[in-house]
Amino acid sequence: MRRALFGCLLGVLVFAPCAHATSANAVEYFSAALDHYFITAEPDEVAALDAGTPPGWVRTGFAFSVGADASSGNYPVCRFFSAAFAPKSSHFYTPSDAECASLKRGTTWSYESIAFYLDLPTVAGTCSQGATKIYRLYNNGQGGAPNHRYTGLRAVVDVMVAQGWIVEGHGDTGVFACGPAPPANASTIVSVRSPVIGVSYRVSIVVPQGHGPDSDPIPVIYALDAQIRIQWLVQAMQETGARAILVAIDDMNRRQTDFNMPGASLFLDYLKHELIPYVEANYRADSRRRVLSGLSTGGNFPFHALYLDAPGPRYTFAHYWSSEGAFWQQAEIVSAEEQSLYDTVGRSPLPVTLAFARGAPSPATNSTIVRALYDQVASRHYDRLRLFDLSYPLGHVEMDAPSFRDELGILLGPLPH
Repeated sequence: MRRALFGCLLGVLVFAPCAHATSANAVEYFSAALDHYFITAEPDEVAALDAGTPPGWVRTGFAFSVGADASSGNYPVCRFFSAAFAPKSSHFYTPSDAECASLKRGTTWSYESIAFYLDLPTVAGTCSQGATKIYRLYNNGQGGAPNHRYTGLRAVVDVMVAQGWIVEGHGDTGVFACGPAPPANASTIVSVRSPVIGVSYRVSIVVPQGHGPDSDPIPVIYALDAQIRIQWLVQAMQETGARAILVAIDDMNRRQTDFNMPGASLFLDYLKHELIPYVEANYRADSRRRVLSGLSTGGNFPFHALYLDAPGPRYTFAHYWSSEGAFWQQAEIVSAEEQSLYDTVGRSPLPVTLAFARGAPSPATNSTIVRALYDQVASRHYDRLRLFDLSYPLGHVEMDAPSFRDELGILLGPLPH
């Protein structure tokens, strides 16, 4: 069934390695008002720019891999800022010790921090096998202020050179620095093991068309109950053109154990320490826009996970989506979790999205109990919590696909129906 559904998008079953590369995404932005490019690998800075702070910066759609910390064994990249060309300003990056030291001695550029880590090319201007060739281009002062563009794409270099930009790299190859290998970003099925639980979970990873190794990071939806949900979840994403990665996890016949307490605590640890690191090491994934989605007993888990995550300041997920949660299975525990969540968070920010989706009220559904939990959470008036009550005149399972489509709209903005 799965091969028929995805065709050539899915590969054979593979097994996740135990270690994960310490890499990060350098995301590129462009300001039309300034006619300047900018890159950053700081998730908080990415989130701020995406939110319009400062205004006017938009993603170009490109990114490249960089070392996240000193464990990469590469050279620290110095980040500088200059406002000497007001009203335009600019940033500058270099992994060269000599260049970094020279700029620190000057007065035009102010040293800010170590931005990330890169290797230097060989004397022949080459990078190691599989590494990302990174190019630095200078606008030659066009527009009255310096600006540099950093890219891992030779095609971008050619376009910028045609516009009068200068390549600042090795004379023969143009290579400025070398980064980690780009992620494959390929749809596949993997088996990712939890050494603590002692189970290998079958995981289907579906990447949207056009999201390649050099694309900017996009949200990842971690969807439980893949063995029953994957077909309509994939269909909803394809029909809406949703630009997100779907990570669909089979329950391995452990729904009552993993999605209810106390087993939910171990399963959340599995997601945090095994599956999420694997995905973010192998895909251009936006770590600030992770989603957790579940149906029925699987719908219990997003609420358990939010309770276990509180208080932040960083929550594992930005979105917690519960479809027809079977909260009656552990009514007293869920009630105690809700009270504890309020006691723990209080008036502190709860900067997440929590969506309760429910079907038509009837003895065969959980609608009444789901609505009661929504009402209780709503009465708390949490600061910065985006809370949704999504209701559908459909059955327990039938409501899942339309609720998922609406939740995609909450995540990504208006989508076609």
